[in-house]
Amino acid sequence: MKKLFILLILLLALPTTCIAGLWPGDWLPTSTGSGGDNQTLITRLATALVTSGITAKQDKVYTIKTPTTKAYTLVLTDANCLIMADNASAQTYTIPGTTAVAIPVGGQVDVVQSGAGKLTFAGAGGVTVNSLLGNKAVGARYVGVTLVKTDNATWYIFGNLQP
Repeated sequence: MKKLFILLILLLALPTTCIAGLWPGDWLPTSTGSGGDNQTLITRLATALVTSGITAKQDKVYTIKTPTTKAYTLVLTDANCLIMADNASAQTYTIPGTTAVAIPVGGQVDVVQSGAGKLTFAGAGGVTVNSLLGNKAVGARYVGVTLVKTDNATWYIFGNLQP
């Protein structure tokens, strides 16, 4: 039952467009029991997911970048990349506005503080950076955060952040 619960939770987390053509009648046991036990249900679900082309994030290959300066401003080619902030000293990454760098709305930048220097984010003039409790510094070394641009002058930071 635990496997069934986990699989159903995973299914609920998928976008509905991913499971087009996958209907409960195709894999759920019927009330007469002809559908089988939970193991059969799990097997049918797994088969349906694989044959419908659903894959994990394994199809995303990051471009990995490692800026060498303590003060860095995001550039257009940082969108949909993984940035390794590897510096022994404190670092500040500036999130630019659209007029300076045209990262598209919906663009995402993942950043890992791989060095010992505390990494802090700041918005350039006119840029709003939203995060839980207004925290803008990465929580610790080897912690990753995600920045997402939600409109021309607004970004969100998700992850382990501290003041």
